[in-house]
Amino acid sequence: MTVTQNAEAKANLDHLEPFIDRAHIALRVAELGVQIRGDMVGKDPVFLVVLKGGFVFAADLMRALDHTVPVAFTNARPCAHLPIFSREDEDLLRGKDIWVVDALLDQGHSAMRLMQGLQPLQPTSIQFAVLLHKTVERAEKIPVRYVGFEVPDTRLVGYGLDENQQFRGMRNLYAWWPYAQAIRADEPEEFL
Repeated sequence: MTVTQNAEAKANLDHLEPFIDRAHIALRVAELGVQIRGDMVGKDPVFLVVLKGGFVFAADLMRALDHTVPVAFTNARPCAHLPIFSREDEDLLRGKDIWVVDALLDQGHSAMRLMQGLQPLQPTSIQFAVLLHKTVERAEKIPVRYVGFEVPDTRLVGYGLDENQQFRGMRNLYAWWPYAQAIRADEPEEFL
């Protein structure tokens, strides 16, 4: 990294406050992997990864499982005029035990639409595994079995989560604060 890039990286982090570090994330993902691996016994599992935010968590969770699981992908915000799944993924999901993997669940509107979109595929079961579950008012009642961390309703970036397509590659999770309340980091974040 050049000196200019280093200075730019530091400037881009001035408005972020450390929230959950990568060591705690790795430990919790490993624990979830053990729990899910045990619950997959006797099932026909498929991971359904919610893009874009869920890809980092899903990759780490799959490695923590130490078990081969087919993977399908879906968009976080399905639109009425666009399909939720590709034809290939529909075939993969049909009649299976589905583990929906996402980085964040807050109000649950997208998760509810996703569950409705899965119904025609007649899944045997649907489980949600989320790294972060936000406590928000008027949230949909989504049955989340696997939760990494319960978090307050605040803007978070890093570890797959973004703000305007930035910060996804950061290894730690950060709370986003207004520039007026910036906290300066001594070193720039190491990216994945």
